[in-house]
Amino acid sequence: MSRGNLPSRTRLAEVSGKQRFRKLPARVADNLTLRAFRLAQLGYTFYMQVLTESEASRFLLENGFAEKLTHLDRDTSRTEFTTDVGRRCAYANMLTNHLVTDEKTIACLDITDWAVWPSSQNMDLFYSYRRYLGEPRLLIEAHFHVFTAAEANEFRNILHLGLISLFDVAGVSTTTDFRFYASHDEYIDVSWYEGADWRPTMEWFFAP
Repeated sequence: MSRGNLPSRTRLAEVSGKQRFRKLPARVADNLTLRAFRLAQLGYTFYMQVLTESEASRFLLENGFAEKLTHLDRDTSRTEFTTDVGRRCAYANMLTNHLVTDEKTIACLDITDWAVWPSSQNMDLFYSYRRYLGEPRLLIEAHFHVFTAAEANEFRNILHLGLISLFDVAGVSTTTDFRFYASHDEYIDVSWYEGADWRPTMEWFFAP
Protein backbone atom coordinates (compact mmCIF):
# COMPACT_ATOMS: atom_id res chain seq x y z
CA MET A 1 0.00 0.00 0.00
CA SER A 2 1.49 3.32 -0.99
CA ARG A 3 1.36 6.27 1.36
CA GLY A 4 -0.79 8.09 -1.17
CA ASN A 5 -3.50 5.46 -0.70
CA LEU A 6 -3.48 5.68 3.08
CA PRO A 7 -6.40 7.46 4.73
CA SER A 8 -5.70 10.53 6.79
CA ARG A 9 -5.06 10.23 10.53
CA THR A 10 -8.43 11.84 11.14
CA ARG A 11 -10.11 9.33 8.90
CA LEU A 12 -8.37 6.44 10.66
CA ALA A 13 -9.69 7.71 13.98
CA GLU A 14 -13.19 8.02 12.56
CA VAL A 15 -13.31 4.47 11.23
CA SER A 16 -11.42 2.88 14.11
CA GLY A 17 -14.60 1.74 15.82
CA LYS A 18 -15.98 0.06 12.70
CA GLN A 19 -13.00 -1.05 10.64
CA ARG A 20 -10.21 -1.57 13.19
CA PHE A 21 -9.57 -5.21 12.32
CA ARG A 22 -12.96 -6.10 13.78
CA LYS A 23 -12.77 -9.61 12.33
CA LEU A 24 -9.52 -11.08 13.59
CA PRO A 25 -7.85 -13.70 11.39
CA ALA A 26 -7.49 -17.20 12.79
CA ARG A 27 -4.07 -16.56 14.35
CA VAL A 28 -3.96 -12.78 14.35
CA ALA A 29 -2.10 -13.22 11.08
CA ASP A 30 1.40 -11.92 10.50
CA ASN A 31 0.23 -9.56 7.77
CA LEU A 32 -2.02 -7.75 10.30
CA THR A 33 0.98 -7.19 12.56
CA LEU A 34 3.23 -6.10 9.71
CA ARG A 35 0.64 -3.70 8.33
CA ALA A 36 0.04 -2.14 11.74
CA PHE A 37 3.80 -1.77 12.24
CA ARG A 38 4.26 -0.12 8.84
CA LEU A 39 1.35 2.22 9.45
CA ALA A 40 2.84 3.18 12.81
CA GLN A 41 6.15 3.97 11.10
CA LEU A 42 4.26 6.34 8.82
CA GLY A 43 2.51 7.99 11.74
CA TYR A 44 -0.85 6.22 11.55
CA THR A 45 -2.53 4.25 14.31
CA PHE A 46 -4.98 1.36 14.50
CA TYR A 47 -6.45 0.82 17.92
CA MET A 48 -6.80 -2.24 20.11
CA GLN A 49 -9.21 -5.05 19.48
CA VAL A 50 -11.62 -5.97 22.28
CA LEU A 51 -13.10 -9.45 21.96
CA THR A 52 -16.33 -10.98 23.18
CA GLU A 53 -16.29 -14.14 25.29
CA SER A 54 -16.67 -16.44 22.27
CA GLU A 55 -14.11 -14.51 20.20
CA ALA A 56 -11.64 -14.59 23.09
CA SER A 57 -12.11 -18.35 23.57
CA ARG A 58 -11.31 -18.96 19.92
CA PHE A 59 -8.32 -16.60 20.03
CA LEU A 60 -6.90 -18.30 23.14
CA LEU A 61 -7.28 -21.76 21.64
CA GLU A 62 -5.77 -20.85 18.28
CA ASN A 63 -2.78 -19.10 19.87
CA GLY A 64 -2.06 -21.64 22.59
CA PHE A 65 -2.93 -19.23 25.41
CA ALA A 66 -5.75 -21.26 26.97
CA GLU A 67 -3.84 -22.00 30.19
CA LYS A 68 -1.77 -18.81 30.35
CA LEU A 69 -4.28 -16.15 31.36
CA THR A 70 -5.03 -17.69 34.74
CA HIS A 71 -3.48 -17.75 38.20
CA LEU A 72 0.21 -18.65 37.97
CA ASP A 73 1.68 -21.82 39.44
CA ARG A 74 3.50 -21.06 42.70
CA ASP A 75 6.49 -23.12 41.56
CA THR A 76 7.10 -20.92 38.51
CA SER A 77 6.10 -17.47 39.74
CA ARG A 78 6.81 -14.81 42.35
CA THR A 79 4.31 -12.58 44.07
CA GLU A 80 4.29 -8.92 45.03
CA PHE A 81 1.73 -7.41 47.39
CA THR A 82 1.27 -3.65 47.23
CA THR A 83 -1.39 -1.01 47.76
CA ASP A 84 0.92 1.81 46.62
CA VAL A 85 -0.57 3.50 43.56
CA GLY A 86 2.82 4.88 42.50
CA ARG A 87 4.38 1.43 42.51
CA ARG A 88 1.46 0.10 40.50
CA CYS A 89 2.12 2.76 37.89
CA ALA A 90 5.75 1.63 37.73
CA TYR A 91 4.60 -1.98 37.48
CA ALA A 92 2.38 -1.14 34.51
CA ASN A 93 5.43 0.22 32.69
CA MET A 94 7.58 -2.76 33.62
CA LEU A 95 4.98 -5.41 32.73
CA THR A 96 4.36 -3.73 29.38
CA ASN A 97 8.07 -3.69 28.56
CA HIS A 98 8.38 -7.39 29.39
CA LEU A 99 5.42 -8.39 27.20
CA VAL A 100 5.87 -6.13 24.19
CA THR A 101 9.32 -7.34 23.22
CA ASP A 102 9.55 -6.62 19.47
CA GLU A 103 7.61 -5.27 16.49
CA LYS A 104 5.85 -8.60 15.88
CA THR A 105 4.35 -8.84 19.36
CA ILE A 106 0.63 -9.43 19.83
CA ALA A 107 -0.10 -8.73 23.52
CA CYS A 108 -3.30 -9.50 25.42
CA LEU A 109 -4.95 -8.21 28.57
CA ASP A 110 -7.89 -10.08 30.01
CA ILE A 111 -9.90 -8.23 32.68
CA THR A 112 -11.99 -10.84 34.45
CA ASP A 113 -13.27 -9.02 37.54
CA TRP A 114 -13.89 -5.31 37.90
CA ALA A 115 -16.52 -4.81 40.59
CA VAL A 116 -14.97 -6.00 43.86
CA TRP A 117 -13.79 -2.60 45.16
CA PRO A 118 -16.07 0.08 43.64
CA SER A 119 -14.76 2.69 46.08
CA SER A 120 -11.29 2.28 44.52
CA GLN A 121 -12.48 2.63 40.94
CA ASN A 122 -13.37 5.37 38.50
CA MET A 123 -15.27 3.47 35.84
CA ASP A 124 -16.16 6.67 34.01
CA LEU A 125 -12.44 7.32 33.51
CA PHE A 126 -11.83 3.75 32.40
CA TYR A 127 -14.73 3.67 29.94
CA SER A 128 -13.89 7.16 28.66
CA TYR A 129 -10.43 5.94 27.69
CA ARG A 130 -11.84 2.85 25.99
CA ARG A 131 -14.26 5.03 24.03
CA TYR A 132 -11.33 7.24 23.04
CA LEU A 133 -9.76 4.10 21.57
CA GLY A 134 -12.98 3.35 19.68
CA GLU A 135 -14.50 0.77 22.07
CA PRO A 136 -18.00 1.77 23.25
CA ARG A 137 -19.03 -1.48 24.96
CA LEU A 138 -19.01 -2.33 28.67
CA LEU A 139 -16.56 -4.81 30.16
CA ILE A 140 -19.35 -7.32 30.70
CA GLU A 141 -19.82 -7.34 26.91
CA ALA A 142 -16.14 -7.43 25.92
CA HIS A 143 -13.21 -7.60 28.34
CA PHE A 144 -10.44 -9.32 26.36
CA HIS A 145 -8.03 -6.75 24.86
CA VAL A 146 -5.60 -7.43 22.00
CA PHE A 147 -2.80 -5.05 21.01
CA THR A 148 -0.07 -4.93 18.39
CA ALA A 149 3.43 -3.78 19.29
CA ALA A 150 2.61 -0.38 17.80
CA GLU A 151 -0.01 -0.01 20.54
CA ALA A 152 2.31 -0.52 23.52
CA ASN A 153 1.22 2.81 25.03
CA GLU A 154 -2.45 1.84 24.82
CA PHE A 155 -1.62 -1.54 26.38
CA ARG A 156 0.22 0.19 29.25
CA ASN A 157 -2.61 2.68 29.83
CA ILE A 158 -5.34 0.04 30.00
CA LEU A 159 -3.12 -2.03 32.31
CA HIS A 160 -2.35 1.00 34.49
CA LEU A 161 -6.05 1.77 34.91
CA GLY A 162 -6.73 -1.88 35.70
CA LEU A 163 -3.99 -2.08 38.34
CA ILE A 164 -4.93 1.08 40.22
CA SER A 165 -8.61 0.09 40.06
CA LEU A 166 -7.84 -3.32 41.60
CA PHE A 167 -9.27 -5.24 38.66
CA ASP A 168 -8.38 -8.88 38.13
CA VAL A 169 -6.22 -8.64 35.00
CA ALA A 170 -3.87 -11.08 33.29
CA GLY A 171 -1.36 -10.44 30.52
CA VAL A 172 0.46 -12.57 27.95
CA SER A 173 2.05 -12.09 24.52
CA THR A 174 3.11 -14.03 21.45
CA THR A 175 6.84 -13.24 21.69
CA THR A 176 7.78 -14.22 25.26
CA ASP A 177 6.98 -16.77 27.96
CA PHE A 178 6.65 -13.94 30.45
CA ARG A 179 3.14 -13.44 31.85
CA PHE A 180 1.44 -12.02 34.90
CA TYR A 181 -1.77 -12.13 36.89
CA ALA A 182 -2.92 -9.20 39.06
CA SER A 183 -5.66 -9.78 41.61
CA HIS A 184 -8.20 -7.53 43.30
CA ASP A 185 -6.69 -8.93 46.52
CA GLU A 186 -3.74 -6.58 45.88
CA TYR A 187 -1.13 -9.11 44.74
CA ILE A 188 0.59 -9.45 41.37
CA ASP A 189 2.04 -12.78 40.24
CA VAL A 190 4.76 -12.79 37.56
CA SER A 191 6.48 -15.66 35.76
CA TRP A 192 9.67 -16.61 37.59
CA TYR A 193 11.84 -19.63 36.98
CA GLU A 194 15.52 -20.52 36.71
CA GLY A 195 17.03 -19.23 33.49
CA ALA A 196 14.22 -16.80 32.61
CA ASP A 197 15.88 -13.97 30.69
CA TRP A 198 13.80 -11.28 32.39
CA ARG A 199 14.88 -12.10 35.95
CA PRO A 200 17.89 -9.72 36.08
CA THR A 201 15.72 -6.75 35.09
CA MET A 202 12.97 -7.58 37.60
CA GLU A 203 14.75 -8.03 40.91
CA TRP A 204 13.63 -4.53 41.99
CA PHE A 205 10.03 -5.66 41.59
CA PHE A 206 10.35 -7.69 44.76
CA ALA A 207 12.48 -5.23 46.75
CA PRO A 208 11.00 -4.31 50.15
